[in-house]
Amino acid sequence: MSILFQIKDKIDNGRRGKTIELIRENQLVSSLWAIDFRMRVGESPVRTCGIGDVSTVEAFRKQGNARILLEFTNAWMREQGYAMALLFGIPDFYHRFGYGTSLPNVELSFSTTALRDCRKRHRWRQMKPSDRFVCHKLFDRLNRERSGSLCRKFLGDRRFPKPEKGRGPFVAMDSRDRIVGYVVLRVYEGSLRVTDFQAKDMAISETLLHRLGRIARDLGQETVSMGIPGDHPLIHVAIRLGGILRQQWPRNGEGMVRILNLEGTMRSVLGTLNQRLKIAGALESCPALRWVTDLGQCVLVPGKEGLYLDSDRKKAIRIEMTQMALSRLLLGYESVAGLADTKDVSMPRHVLPFLEVLFPQGHPYCWRFDHF
Repeated sequence: MSILFQIKDKIDNGRRGKTIELIRENQLVSSLWAIDFRMRVGESPVRTCGIGDVSTVEAFRKQGNARILLEFTNAWMREQGYAMALLFGIPDFYHRFGYGTSLPNVELSFSTTALRDCRKRHRWRQMKPSDRFVCHKLFDRLNRERSGSLCRKFLGDRRFPKPEKGRGPFVAMDSRDRIVGYVVLRVYEGSLRVTDFQAKDMAISETLLHRLGRIARDLGQETVSMGIPGDHPLIHVAIRLGGILRQQWPRNGEGMVRILNLEGTMRSVLGTLNQRLKIAGALESCPALRWVTDLGQCVLVPGKEGLYLDSDRKKAIRIEMTQMALSRLLLGYESVAGLADTKDVSMPRHVLPFLEVLFPQGHPYCWRFDHF
């Protein structure tokens, strides 16, 4: 049976990419959308391909067609020069193709009664379509060090949901009519869902929460919930208002990342790694590190001007792990200590302090508005 792959351009609300289709005997069998964007690893934007809208025609399911399509797509992404790939997947499937869970699920909930205590200290108004450029810039400024977040500058044409009277999206304004915060929400089947919440300070956050509380009460909701990073300043408001924070580390599902090109990925994040070593005062004492993965190997070398890659260097301390484990380190999803004694990972004990500086455990997050 003949197999053909068909690749077409696709643009959807500012997102540019390719639809990749698996054709058998002139019939569409399986397809996905490969989306072009930049994902942050620390402060470094990494050229990343997002995988979304994966589907197989019902009559051809459970026949290995999705596997064939994903294997082809992984090879295609490498050929196109992508360093990493990101997807939001169903449990226990995508890990077979090298994708490892790298983004936790964090949800913060408030009772609508408690939100009455939030003070409205800024003016707010309905978001206008033209506000998106300012809001994207604000997002990038507030998330410039957030691993897992997408660079909105690269998605500058992307529009927010169409405004609904009284139901947002909303922007908060300062005394000079400048946008200093915004909230994007959806009211779906009578339920309020917050997909993006950005504010420059706590006073602005309270203004937006005050508005959310009013909308939720009008809908008859007892709580308002939103996905946020695990270290978001809203947690301080939750302490005062009696909020509930839930955090989950999914297994083989949800936000998953894989490295496509080892050297390309490490080169993309050199700036962030270099800065971490300099801040810790460890650049001069850090040894050369040889990373050995299932994708090959590369050597990270400290120099007078900072870190650089030298794959031909022979003298370097050998560190072995899968690309999946390395991606979790890069995103800050898992700690060096957590990986040190796991299967298929080899880290000499004397370099662990340097690795902990290079790869601090953090709070990686991709805002729900950016999911695909």
